[in-house]
Amino acid sequence: MKLKVLEAINGEKTFTDQRLNRLTEFIIPLLLFYLAWSKGGGELFSRAIASTIIGALIILYAQNKPIEIPKNTGFFSLFALSILSIFSSLYACSPDRALSFGFTILLLVLNFILIHNFTKREGKISLLLRNLILGSIIIIAYGYKYLVIGRNIQLGHNMIKFFVGRFFWKNPMAAYIGLIIPIAFFLFLSESSRWFKGICALVIVFGGVGFVLTGSRAAWISFAGAAVISVIIFRHVISKRLILFFVGFVLAIALFVLVITPPEFLITRVKNVQKFVIRSEKTEASFADRLDLIQSAGMIFRSNPILGVGADCFAERYPQYMKRVKFASQYVHNQYLQFAAETGIIGLVFFLIFVLFSLFAPISYNDKLLGLFIFQAMLFFSLHIFFDIDWYITVLPLIFTTYIAILENKSSSKISSVIITIVAFIVIFYFVARSMGESLYNSARSDFIKGDAERSIKELKKANY
Repeated sequence: MKLKVLEAINGEKTFTDQRLNRLTEFIIPLLLFYLAWSKGGGELFSRAIASTIIGALIILYAQNKPIEIPKNTGFFSLFALSILSIFSSLYACSPDRALSFGFTILLLVLNFILIHNFTKREGKISLLLRNLILGSIIIIAYGYKYLVIGRNIQLGHNMIKFFVGRFFWKNPMAAYIGLIIPIAFFLFLSESSRWFKGICALVIVFGGVGFVLTGSRAAWISFAGAAVISVIIFRHVISKRLILFFVGFVLAIALFVLVITPPEFLITRVKNVQKFVIRSEKTEASFADRLDLIQSAGMIFRSNPILGVGADCFAERYPQYMKRVKFASQYVHNQYLQFAAETGIIGLVFFLIFVLFSLFAPISYNDKLLGLFIFQAMLFFSLHIFFDIDWYITVLPLIFTTYIAILENKSSSKISSVIITIVAFIVIFYFVARSMGESLYNSARSDFIKGDAERSIKELKKANY
């Protein structure tokens, strides 16, 4: 109503496509920065912020003209996966976890739709990506801050001795950098501004050094494998200039790594992989843990092959199968097996279709240079989730779906503004209500510990409501 009054006074629409595009170019990279800063955005409050921003932008876009959704098998498979996950709450061993996970995937669907409409209405992709890189500078810089702290103080957990950044865990930090560096390389090659080229060079070099110092062997292997496959598929795009810059950056990264950390650090990480491969008795504990997780996921899948045990419910069933009594993880550390165990063969097929069709998009994209680097980033992510929990670090799949949506701007079909507005409101309401409930529950627990039982009971009643 207020928007219509303002439009009547001004004689024009308050939120034109041009204004909304400018807002999206700034707000979405800012949101991705905030989520990366907030330990990856896995908490309910962070997802409430993300759903509010993405949902509000979609609603504003819908006021101008009907929202368009991509005619893409990958997009529809992601949407189907969200519906299946929400549906699984009806039979899941933990309906709450299944519902929360389903709505999180629906949030990714909304982000896909938002960026798709941004590109269809001639939003500037380069500005969106530039702002994403600017935000990553702070995240990478904090990685060095915590690295210095970790090497100068003694803590009970050794994770701080790696390059963990604001994620406070090395593997998600490696995944974040692996998604950022290819875009920084693209902008370094394509931008005309010298100062921004310099910024991109800094992100590539110091981000690359941080990537190595995460010590994430799965990320190293995934990035290298993605690079080799990218070169093979996009060989006609690779120029001598690109190769020279690549070699230069690799040498610079190697030099800084050798200055910052002793070679023994990298040698030890590689040797532990060798011990696992040859089945040495003194295998690093994390390898045995993950092997147990994978075997357990396989047994859970065989017991529920069609629909699984419910989205995000591996943690509820794993204790029944685990062999290592001191290790109980929420995640399989292999997203494909996790979907198989939790949503059965149906969910696994939906997810595989989403990933495979998403990887086809960069190959046929008009801007081959951008297609090359987005393919590198997306393939890296698709390989890394074979080994880790990236899908549960909200900012990472949001970046992934942002990249896909940038490329999927060819064919689309229109959807009623009323329908998309209702869906956006439902997602916003779900996460905001859940976040408020969690906040009240935490407050009640705190008051109970302090001895204020009466106030604690009142807050619990509000949380349950």
